[in-house]
Amino acid sequence: MSAPTEQQTPLAADLDERRSVPAGPASRAAQVALTAHESARVAALDAFDVLDSAPEETFDALTRIAAEICNTPIALVSLVDRDRQWFKARVGLEATETAREHAFCAHAIQSTSTMVVEDATLDDRFADNPLVTCDPHVRFYAGAPLITADGYAIGALCVLDTSPRGLDERQFSVLSNLASQVVALLELRAVTVRLNRVVRTQQAADAALRHEATHDQMTGLANRRRFFAELERRSSTGAVGVVFVDVDGLKGVNDHHGHHVGDLLLTRTAHDIRRAVRVEDLVARLGGDEFAVLTDVVDPEELDDLIRRVREVVCGPVTLCGVPLVAGASVGGAVSFPGEDAGQVVQRSDEAMYVQKRLRRTDPRLGATETDSVTARRAPIPDALEAAVRISNDGIMSFEAVRNERGDISDFRWRLVNRRACEIVGRPE
Repeated sequence: MSAPTEQQTPLAADLDERRSVPAGPASRAAQVALTAHESARVAALDAFDVLDSAPEETFDALTRIAAEICNTPIALVSLVDRDRQWFKARVGLEATETAREHAFCAHAIQSTSTMVVEDATLDDRFADNPLVTCDPHVRFYAGAPLITADGYAIGALCVLDTSPRGLDERQFSVLSNLASQVVALLELRAVTVRLNRVVRTQQAADAALRHEATHDQMTGLANRRRFFAELERRSSTGAVGVVFVDVDGLKGVNDHHGHHVGDLLLTRTAHDIRRAVRVEDLVARLGGDEFAVLTDVVDPEELDDLIRRVREVVCGPVTLCGVPLVAGASVGGAVSFPGEDAGQVVQRSDEAMYVQKRLRRTDPRLGATETDSVTARRAPIPDALEAAVRISNDGIMSFEAVRNERGDISDFRWRLVNRRACEIVGRPE
């Protein structure tokens, strides 16, 4: 930015820019001269990014010193904007800004030295100024311009009194020196603001990278990495519950209707699972058509209810991009026990989900899709499974399929034999 010329008279071009704005009544006091390089001057002020900022003690302290040294009831750090003067710091005045056409400081910035008005009522420029004729009834004014390193006067450090008076040599010098300190503070503040902005930008970028590393881009859910990290953390301090959800028929949807419909199905499933669980539960997409819920619900009956709620919201008719579908999913869950490896509870939850998937394929009324029903006819599960006994490293688990009066399956689950662990497959409606 180049420094302004020494002659500082109003620019005709700057006046032309204001011709579209109706002018107020002509008045000697209302006429405010514009600086020769007004546009550049305002740009220099804007570069400090200080207008309308909160009060700061460093500026307030200099203003108090100016009032004390000059023995005046009012002192201001005034910044002259396009159509107003705004006070960064003030002593003895409630107003935070005034119109530029009434601003003494709008005249002070026309010079490089301190402007002194000993009695405003005797000065043709200010005699009928509202700040003189009305509250605060200014009589004395002295303003030292705030001149930037590029030579632009962006405002003034001024002192005012309600009685006519002047400044002695010491007061005049101190006011000028304090104005230089105000400019130094503004420059330091501007550097700090810019650095803080860079830091915030970097922090936002870092946060975005961390989010991308721990979240699924399509659904916005936690991804596999975050799920297993959180599972390790939570399971190290106590029991946890894990619910596995496998979306049925996703490959068929992709093959017949396009991946964009399949993606919408996954996004909808993610949204529905979130609705079914508690706020504190972690919902994740593990990849492909697999979702998981990490919860501190460890009571078998309560986890069974959670599984039921998930199945209710993810299964049912839905239309995506004009394509009618019957959404379906297999849901299974497991509760960890003390000392168990985190991977084991995930494995048992996954196994429980697949048990339900096989059972659903034996009876479309349990929520099987058309593709599932075809598969079920090819590979039916024998009734002997109703009394199967499973022996594994987790202990002995007895599987029971409960039938209603008509002989239809109305419930099924793993039942504890040795109470070391519990796996819940889910309860079909």
